[in-house]
Amino acid sequence: MERIAKRPLVALGAAALALTLVAPGGARTDGGGPQRYVVVFTGGSGLPANASKLVSAAGGTVTATLPQLGAVRASSARGDFAAAAASIPQVAGVGVDAVRQLIPSDDAGGSAPRAAAAPSSGGDPLSGQQWDKARIGATASGSYAVQRGRRDVVVAVLDTGADTSHPDIAPNLDLARSRSFVPSELDLQDHNGHGTWCLSAVAAPLNGVGIAGVAPNVTTLALKVLDRNGDGSFSGIAQALVYAADQHANVASLSLGAFVDRKDKVDYELMRRAVAYARDAGVLPVAAVGNDDLDLSDKQVMDSVVELPADLPGVVGVASTGSLDRKAYYSNYGTQQVDVVAPGGDRRFQPPGAGIHGGGRVLGAWPAEAIGSIDPSLREQDCGAGGCADYAWEQGTSMAVPDVAGVAALVVSQLGHPHMRPDDVEKVLERSASPLPCPAPPTVTYDVPPGILASNTATCRGNAKSNGFYGSGLVDALRAVSE
Repeated sequence: MERIAKRPLVALGAAALALTLVAPGGARTDGGGPQRYVVVFTGGSGLPANASKLVSAAGGTVTATLPQLGAVRASSARGDFAAAAASIPQVAGVGVDAVRQLIPSDDAGGSAPRAAAAPSSGGDPLSGQQWDKARIGATASGSYAVQRGRRDVVVAVLDTGADTSHPDIAPNLDLARSRSFVPSELDLQDHNGHGTWCLSAVAAPLNGVGIAGVAPNVTTLALKVLDRNGDGSFSGIAQALVYAADQHANVASLSLGAFVDRKDKVDYELMRRAVAYARDAGVLPVAAVGNDDLDLSDKQVMDSVVELPADLPGVVGVASTGSLDRKAYYSNYGTQQVDVVAPGGDRRFQPPGAGIHGGGRVLGAWPAEAIGSIDPSLREQDCGAGGCADYAWEQGTSMAVPDVAGVAALVVSQLGHPHMRPDDVEKVLERSASPLPCPAPPTVTYDVPPGILASNTATCRGNAKSNGFYGSGLVDALRAVSE
């Protein structure tokens, strides 16, 4: 479930932003005893033949290697290990292998009114509630009539794992190739809900149960990089991206992120290399830009702070819209960071039409074990002969990302022979998107309670074809597969 990090409504300078968004929530290491580190070597890929000896000489022990990225994980009880390792000529950077909150924060509170539900539009029982899929043309009369996805097209969802028994997850999940990269939770099961939600948005099958995903026939991999609290490390995400590439995934869906300082050579460089490795291997990474209502392209505010991984070269950055196709009040934005947008929900300013539950949020699958964390007014359930399946209404840029990943999977399914270069998939996504112009006037003020957002104003820059709020526009599943 999306969680909110309270922040003051102030005009943040670069120093304040670094203190407010990077330090709290806090990067930490798990447990006591020796500290965990990441050591990144020069060269970009491959490890020095004597890498273990170099780490040992600095007072550490190699615990895992990432040769594809020219990096290792290490452990050391020495307080001066980082400084000693950084002084080695072959080392590009050393940093703590920090565990941090990586599910974008969001104004997740509040309930929603309940009324008679809109009827199914001829698809799965809850399809009448999926206003987000209707907005991007992923419906029975839209993209499903042209392309529902091919089994050999694979979307890797890097998140909190999967409810492996959920009827809207299990049919398309390649369980044998799914993996956990969370040392504290080696099981694949989703104890949070966020990962299950995202998997269903990508590829819930048309099976007469619950909801349908954007690409209901593609294969998914659940790559667990976040624990039950939504915490994880960038080294785990990098490792999962390498695995996705080596498993020949076509798309990687990353509804996660955190602010880091570009001067932090370890996290930034490790993730930059991981994205480049994945993209070179044929994987298109798609990531959330975050939920702070910040202009990520404003250098006066951001300085050297970036949102990882969305702000990296080679990543499709996704911002969020509501049911009226306007920027969601919480969504970050930026002329260099936002490539496309998709519906992520807006519970405050963009209520849905009559008969739609959720109060402006969007609907996805949820594990039964975690449904108790959801407000009763934000739950749905579909019961049949095989039992009952649970669903939850959520909002955030996290919810927009799997819609884009699903459309990308449809593009590969329709136009790939059998596959496509990520550059070509990205071009189709952007070319087929429906342009959304900046509002007039271009500055919007959001009347929200103090502490909800980092800023309560947003200014759109750019033109009707490309701007900081919407990038190239709202993804369109039908147009994308009809080129």
